[in-house]
Amino acid sequence: MPLFEDYRPKSWNDFIGNDKAVSRVRAVLNRAKQTGKAFALWIDGASGTGKTTLAKLAAAELDADQQMDVVELDGDKCDKAAVHELESRLSLKAWKPGGFRVCVVNECHSMTPGAVQAWLTLLERISGRVAVIMTTTEGRKSDLFGTFDSPLKSRCICISLTNQGLAEAFAKRAQEIAEAEGLGGAEAKDYLALVRASKNNLREVISQIEGFELYRETQQAA
Repeated sequence: MPLFEDYRPKSWNDFIGNDKAVSRVRAVLNRAKQTGKAFALWIDGASGTGKTTLAKLAAAELDADQQMDVVELDGDKCDKAAVHELESRLSLKAWKPGGFRVCVVNECHSMTPGAVQAWLTLLERISGRVAVIMTTTEGRKSDLFGTFDSPLKSRCICISLTNQGLAEAFAKRAQEIAEAEGLGGAEAKDYLALVRASKNNLREVISQIEGFELYRETQQAA
């Protein structure tokens, strides 16, 4: 398992930055738990800002069983047939009493036109304890799905993540991970430079750390 997966935030307190967006997501989840109503989230943002992590934390918050009640699908695998199959799975009762059944579509901008049309119908009629979460790095494009762009987003609660103003926080976390894994030794300024060179993509930074980018042998001398 890649290092960035090992260090993926396991709780809301571990999530770095985007406090307002996280608060909105948690408010949506709390309301859903109270009402038991289905909902759809659209989460967009640059690569490495935590979209997939938000989706995983949301599923955990909704008490969805990771093995039974969470379905993950990559956008390029999401065609019309896949959506119809998902509809059958989402219509089942959640395995855990009181929990939700969750569908996560990663990089949903890669879905086929047929899939988008199918979602327009499905999102209108899903009910009960079901949550659909779509993530994308291309969410700011106004013509992402042509004429279907606005109708799809209008059926979702849209939340955007930013990577602005997070360089120092990301650099601090990167240094903590590097040192915990015995891959550190560099100075704080080196981590900050790496984060900025990676355009504040924390996942990319952690991958480079795993590749010994900031390993300094002098730290290991004893």
